[in-house]
Amino acid sequence: MAPETLRDTPLPTAFSGDSADITDKWLDFILSPGKFTGSTIETGLAIYARGLGPSKVAPRKAGSLPDRMCATIASTASLDRTSDGNMDYEQFRAATDAQWRRFYRLLLELDKQRGEAMSLVIDPQGELPWVVLADGITAIRDCSGLERIWHNNGMVEAGTEHIARPLFAAASFRDSLSDQFIHSCKAMLLEEIFQEPSLTDPARMRAFYDKCDFSNQIGDEEYSQLVSGLGGDFKSVTPQVYQAMLGLMNAADDSDKRPQVLPLAEFGNKLVLKGVQEATELHHNICLDQLILLILVEAEINHGEEGIQFETAEVFSQLMLMLTRLELVNWLASTQISLPLKKTERSNSITEKSMSPTRKPPPRMETITVLEGVLRHLFGLDLRRDETMSSIITELIIQICAPDSEYEAPPAVIQCFLLKNDRADLAIEFSRFAGHDAFSTYIQGRACLAANDALTASTLFKKAAFGMGKCIEDNFVEIVLIFV
Repeated sequence: MAPETLRDTPLPTAFSGDSADITDKWLDFILSPGKFTGSTIETGLAIYARGLGPSKVAPRKAGSLPDRMCATIASTASLDRTSDGNMDYEQFRAATDAQWRRFYRLLLELDKQRGEAMSLVIDPQGELPWVVLADGITAIRDCSGLERIWHNNGMVEAGTEHIARPLFAAASFRDSLSDQFIHSCKAMLLEEIFQEPSLTDPARMRAFYDKCDFSNQIGDEEYSQLVSGLGGDFKSVTPQVYQAMLGLMNAADDSDKRPQVLPLAEFGNKLVLKGVQEATELHHNICLDQLILLILVEAEINHGEEGIQFETAEVFSQLMLMLTRLELVNWLASTQISLPLKKTERSNSITEKSMSPTRKPPPRMETITVLEGVLRHLFGLDLRRDETMSSIITELIIQICAPDSEYEAPPAVIQCFLLKNDRADLAIEFSRFAGHDAFSTYIQGRACLAANDALTASTLFKKAAFGMGKCIEDNFVEIVLIFV
């Protein structure tokens, strides 16, 4: 057994030169879908505020939950001046961060109490194990091939040693590096993902190496630890190892599309969502570890005395493809949207029956992630012969996260979904994933128009007009204009 890896997610940290505010980071971290229930956060906030004194306890309806969290935390820190008379922003940021950490530890203690295991049961249909908790239930799914290696460091299964050695060596290597350096690597990675490349892959790796200052950030001690973890040299870092490692992050080649006979209920969707969040976090961390190792190999090892003549360009391209998909899926699985609940055929609600027939009841809303809103109608967990439910859940999760997934998520279609549900702000935020074809450009123009940015919208419409007109003229594709 292994607990979910989301518990090991690094806490938000403030870095020099970071444009993101530490409060925004903590809000996103604590309010991320599935991390804590609303009741847990409300209870934690009440206890935390009571500990600050009677004057800090605000009524529950004094604002939204994020607003009340920010107001309560902000009341504990003051912005003072330094000895030279300037505002001491660093001290204020550090004091605010310390209070957020204190509040988070309180939430963890509350969540630990509601997560106490009471009993274990196995569903006879599908043989899925369930753990009954003090305040809920949780399902036990099979580990993927990569998770079995990851959670068994020190007793790796036979036949996977060639993957385990560079996997754990790269992870330990990243842990030994400074947080500031890792932050720079993540920022540079986002640039590589969302900007159209103008250099060859080897040149991109060299630019990554220079901009993140590998030569000064990696010391002799960290380098020696890496070499020791790899077994004394870099001969275990081969294209075959990377192919096997990346293969574990992809769906099986012989897996057929699973028909959806019975749609998933709310709990089934949440179960898939939690698994996707776990998989994207683990796969992203492993890909980042291997990317740092690969760039070091290309810049220092291949051209030095220990050169292993490893053609890194192809592996770099595959890692970037995997990371691009993981960024997209992570955004979908961590961004929430409110949608009206679909009407059922009949209702037993006393409130609805007692209302006047001429008075239309307000629509009931549900808050879900964009991933659920876009793809949940495609999810299916229908059992085939000799299958267990715990295995097909993992199969579905890996399929969603894979770059060649059968669950396609075209950015233009997702932007249409967001615009249809009056979330032009999210459609604009999602624009960084958009393609460069004419239709994608047109949809970006619609997003700007919905956000009242008519000037940018007109520019995008003009840019898209030629490409869309050319396609119609040459009869290459059939274009359906979707008015949202």
